[in-house]
Amino acid sequence: GFIVDQEGKTIAHPDKEVVMENKDVSHLKPVQNVMQGNSGNALYTYQGDEKLSSYTSVDKTGWGVVVQLTSSEAFSEVNSTIWRTVIIIGITILLGLAAAYLLGNYITAPIMAVEEHTSQVAEGDLTREISDKFLKRKDELGSLAKSVNKMTKNLQDVVHEISDIAN
Repeated sequence: GFIVDQEGKTIAHPDKEVVMENKDVSHLKPVQNVMQGNSGNALYTYQGDEKLSSYTSVDKTGWGVVVQLTSSEAFSEVNSTIWRTVIIIGITILLGLAAAYLLGNYITAPIMAVEEHTSQVAEGDLTREISDKFLKRKDELGSLAKSVNKMTKNLQDVVHEISDIAN
């Protein structure tokens, strides 16, 4: 930050030489505004650096106080926060996809096993059974597998009875 008088000459500055030379900075946008008695914020370029500044005039003295910061400094924390957010979102998406894949397999594997079993039964093959890992499940899909397995065994019994009667 620095302080300027009513004419835009530097009264206080972190660099003592600027003060000793009583350097004129009236060409800077915030200084021009503060010389008119205004307070506010400004974005300007000084020596190739984009700067953000806040300024206010001191009514009793007519001086102006300007506090400035380069845009890169001002937004450095924002940029790192954006990157952290992007990384967290990416990890969350990957975890979500992995969970969806595992959940999808957990649900579809028994359905596919029952579908394969019923296709074999439809082709006349009554010798195969559904895998025990699907029959041991305690959910609706396990119940479905058990019912289809029981239906196949009952169908085997009917075929055996018909075969015995035919003999």
